[in-house]
Amino acid sequence: TPIQFHAVENMTGCDMKALNLSQDAMEALCVKQLKKGQAIWFACDAGAFGARKEGIWDPASVQYEALLGGFSTDMPKGKRLEYNSSSATHAMLLTGVHFDKDGQPDRWKIENSWGKDVGDQGYFVCSEAYFKEFVYEAVIDRRHFSPEQLALLEKEPVVINAWDEDY
Repeated sequence: TPIQFHAVENMTGCDMKALNLSQDAMEALCVKQLKKGQAIWFACDAGAFGARKEGIWDPASVQYEALLGGFSTDMPKGKRLEYNSSSATHAMLLTGVHFDKDGQPDRWKIENSWGKDVGDQGYFVCSEAYFKEFVYEAVIDRRHFSPEQLALLEKEPVVINAWDEDY
């Protein structure tokens, strides 16, 4: 996937800069920032595969295919966005990451804003599978960007208006 740089005009008229990175690049930046002790604002589809009371987000937590007699609701991430089947519906903070025996992330710790009566005192866990499929954006401190990513921020952006349906 090519990396692009966009400027988005939000509803207040202030410009925001965004790099469209691959999922792996975004995830690597999240890990890097968490290792430096910095939480990360991120946005995800909070309606997908979540158990609010238990504080878990994981596609394996709801087995739709078994419930629907083998009918699959699976769709690639890009198609879910294109068909408005999924979108960034809620923002929270990533506060931690757990690594498997090979040093790869296998779950993420989240601080939510829904209060202490849900999850574990307001904290949630999402699986790596959920993170890859339903996390859409993350705010990363530019100190963690690679020189190539920083150079992209200096390029002339593609401006996308908040109401622009072509993007």
